[in-house]
Amino acid sequence: MLLAIETTDRGGSVALARGERMVELHYEESDRNHSSRLMVVIDRILEKHGVDYEQLEQVAVATGPGSFTGIRLGVTTAKTLALACEAELVAASSLRLQVEFARGRQVDVESVIDARRGELYRQRFSVQDERIEATNRPQLITPGNLKEELEGEEDLLIIYRDRSWEPDPESWPGGVKFYPPPLNRPLAAALVSFAQKEGETVASEKVKPLYVRRSDAQRAKG
Repeated sequence: MLLAIETTDRGGSVALARGERMVELHYEESDRNHSSRLMVVIDRILEKHGVDYEQLEQVAVATGPGSFTGIRLGVTTAKTLALACEAELVAASSLRLQVEFARGRQVDVESVIDARRGELYRQRFSVQDERIEATNRPQLITPGNLKEELEGEEDLLIIYRDRSWEPDPESWPGGVKFYPPPLNRPLAAALVSFAQKEGETVASEKVKPLYVRRSDAQRAKG
């Protein structure tokens, strides 16, 4: 049994899979407090399907970027459950997980997440059928600078997750296409696919939150 936990997005999502079959996918489109809901949701899903925690063979988690508080909660919960259940731990960034929705195509993908404050998280990936590879590191960029960088692109797919940023596709370079944001949720579904197809077991101490942007406390310290 595989339990997938994603708390980087508003509302978050949890999935339970048996082999290649997803048996439950819970997603909340809201700004509810993850800390008060996550274990309640997990308990309810496992009880509904008659699964004990000891039966979990894999625990997968999205490491960010996204909500700082949500990221910390998801990563900590996943690591704790994997240790307690003696389950394998699988992890992937939310930028990588968005590209899972383009699996099977042959296209370059710019994975973009609204970082608020007039900035975006972005990372480029190459998708060749079932093979997905990152071609750079996660970065923080303004929408204007990203648009300038993409001038001249001939066949690029942007998969983005919005919180306050709503791009106007017609104002972007002609070779850029947008993947409709409602279709790239919930990320727990992509996390299940990632874990089943190419997720490698990671040692607990190597699974850390991916913030990309420094926290307010870090910036205050200089």
